Amino acid sequence: MQPPNLEPEMEALLHRVHPGFDDQVEGASPEEIAAVRAIVGQPLPHFYEWFLSRMGRSMGPFAYPRHDFSASRVIWCYDQGLATPDPEDLLIGYDASGDPADLHLFYDFTQPCRNDAGIGKGEPDAGPVYPRFETFRELLAWGLVLTHVVMTSRSYCNGIVRSLTHLNAVDQLRQFMLERGFEQPVPTGDHCAIFMRTDMTMICYRGLLVETDNTAFRLGGQSQAWLRRFLGEIALSDEMELDENSLEWGGSQG
Repeated sequence: MQPPNLEPEMEALLHRVHPGFDDQVEGASPEEIAAVRAIVGQPLPHFYEWFLSRMGRSMGPFAYPRHDFSASRVIWCYDQGLATPDPEDLLIGYDASGDPADLHLFYDFTQPCRNDAGIGKGEPDAGPVYPRFETFRELLAWGLVLTHVVMTSRSYCNGIVRSLTHLNAVDQLRQFMLERGFEQPVPTGDHCAIFMRTDMTMICYRGLLVETDNTAFRLGGQSQAWLRRFLGEIALSDEMELDENSLEWGGSQG
């Protein structure tokens, strides 16, 4: 039995990216979710409750190669003393690579946002020292679109844009893309965004730590010529500047 559809936009994105995923993911048990809740000592963010109930035991095709987000791993981390229970943060993504240079992913409950909370990287028992995304929802959506859509396109590229107006480049791109028929599958703030159209997909990201006019993007589509034509529209825009020296190409038509 599937849990209630508490995140319709995220559910729609998952089905769009991987239509057969339902039989490949598994939610955590009510006992496991209660144990995670007990570690924090307060209600969990709405989105995290959905995530645990939907894929808190197995993320199936959406699993990360280096981080383990399972409820059982979260409980294990605290049972092993890798992190101390704290109502302000929770280790939710255990770095299983064994590389001492890599960091775990933490919820930052001091930064609630859109029925969710901030996500940062940190060392064991250090908490979310390096902010990464405004919400866990954004982290998952951005990552799965990058991996399963953009990087599997026949042609893709990455580069940098800057805003020439009072808006930051993420908000400027949002306005530009929506005017050209793209849609945003999940709600995001002004530090990252996902734009999808039948012929192209773009993700963009602006770091949380340092305020900058530079916004990195990745764009995937059916051919390099098609993507170059679209990038030309951005370059000719009066609101944005495309750093053409930053462009890097890949894919079968890269």
